[in-house]
Amino acid sequence: MQTASTGSLPRALGAGLAGTLLVTAVQKLVAGAPDAPRMDRIGMRALAGSRLALGLPVPPARRLHREALAGDLVANSLYYGLLAGRARHPWRRGLAIGLLAGIGGALLPQRIGLAGRRHARPRTQAATVALYTLGGLGTALASTWLARRGALESAARAAGDASL
Repeated sequence: MQTASTGSLPRALGAGLAGTLLVTAVQKLVAGAPDAPRMDRIGMRALAGSRLALGLPVPPARRLHREALAGDLVANSLYYGLLAGRARHPWRRGLAIGLLAGIGGALLPQRIGLAGRRHARPRTQAATVALYTLGGLGTALASTWLARRGALESAARAAGDASL
């Protein structure tokens, strides 16, 4: 039997993955828009720069994109899940963590030399904040749904045990 504490980490990580998949899907859907954030390109630049700094070859663009996407999925899932996917106050946490991720995503790439001209546009920066805030709220929604589902399953198991 799972207790609340043993079930909360998988639930939080699942919620984080849901928020991350939402961010990734929306980013792919709007990628062609003139002011759309291209965090995938920033990830590719970061990965290529890291490889060069370590003396490793930079793979072709398609492979580099897949590796950056994989790293993004893992990092964002952990970020959203561990910080926003907890059962206590998921909506407040999701909003706050999403806003912080968006502000960081809008401002940090320029400061560390990873942003292109598009990323410096105010509309692109606003879209970046909105995109990651959406991810935080998606995490909150998934966390709330998973918590209710777990509570219903626990109640059903308790009802079944009581009838024995």
